[in-house]
Amino acid sequence: MIIIDFIDIVGFLGPYIVFIMTSIQLYSYTYYLYGYLVITFISKGINSFLKNIYREPRPIGARSILGETYEGSEKYGMPSGHAQSIFTSIVFLYGVTQKTFWLYLGLCIAGLTLLQRWKYNNHTPKQLFVGACLGGFIGYSAFLMNYYFIGNRYTLFMNDKNSLLE
Repeated sequence: MIIIDFIDIVGFLGPYIVFIMTSIQLYSYTYYLYGYLVITFISKGINSFLKNIYREPRPIGARSILGETYEGSEKYGMPSGHAQSIFTSIVFLYGVTQKTFWLYLGLCIAGLTLLQRWKYNNHTPKQLFVGACLGGFIGYSAFLMNYYFIGNRYTLFMNDKNSLLE
């Protein structure tokens, strides 16, 4: 029982764990780290905005794991903020580092997060799916914007120049 409770807590805290993991991995990629921190706040704003538009309630009978309460836009379940946050982080980190270890570790934690949110009746499968897809889209879009406009602008210029010389 203690192991199950620990796994549930890891699932609940998954977005925070992956946020810290991503921030540490991006520490040596300064421009990407700044972009990641900005997109994290933007993603949270997008989630609150969409929750207020859709106003789809959480399932009846939701259980708390650490005594959390949901007020304001958080009382709505569509899209899942946990799923959106964790997939934004995973996709962004993989885009920057291309390291499969961090991808697989993030996906394992994401699986625990999705399972915990469903098990505790905090979200429907549809809310989790939409949150995960939206998070993946935001993470990929943010990575591309960073790559093309901020983080790799000099490398891209040199690659274009070198290809013209050949």
